[in-house]
Amino acid sequence: LISLIADHSLMWILVWWLFMTRKNASAAETVTLLSPGLLVLLLALPMAGTVADRRERKRLAQVACLVRALCHLAVAAMLYSRSLTVDRGLVFLLISTVAGAFFDASLTPMLPQLVAPSQAERALDYSLALPRAGYFITSFVILLLLAIVGERIVCLLGVGFLLLAGVAVGSIQAST
Repeated sequence: LISLIADHSLMWILVWWLFMTRKNASAAETVTLLSPGLLVLLLALPMAGTVADRRERKRLAQVACLVRALCHLAVAAMLYSRSLTVDRGLVFLLISTVAGAFFDASLTPMLPQLVAPSQAERALDYSLALPRAGYFITSFVILLLLAIVGERIVCLLGVGFLLLAGVAVGSIQAST
């Protein structure tokens, strides 16, 4: 739940920056920021699942949170220094997307080890439904926050939420 808040925030932050801050976004720039992340996610998930089956999932999920937090931090730094470009934003968005695929591929298979056997099926159902519903809910929250506090603060909030998610994953005591 904690990481859901930052799952798609980098994409929304970059789109917000493109439309609201730069104000002269072209269709090509918009497509450049939106499309590749979706394609990369589809390509990265099978690879991430294979790696997650061969490595310690808890550690992999923690590293994914850290990488995503660093991507948010890099974009925040570029926003503050006014050096952000579409190409630079895209690079960090793609890195964050791949790390997100590794997080998802690591966390879901751990659920049966984290809950009582009688609750495993329910936990898996929630883990599959929550990201889909969460995408719409968190997108709304992110857009609302962007309108209220701006992309710089929302980017730093993403760093905080991802670091918190990494700490939460690190606190898991089960053998994963």
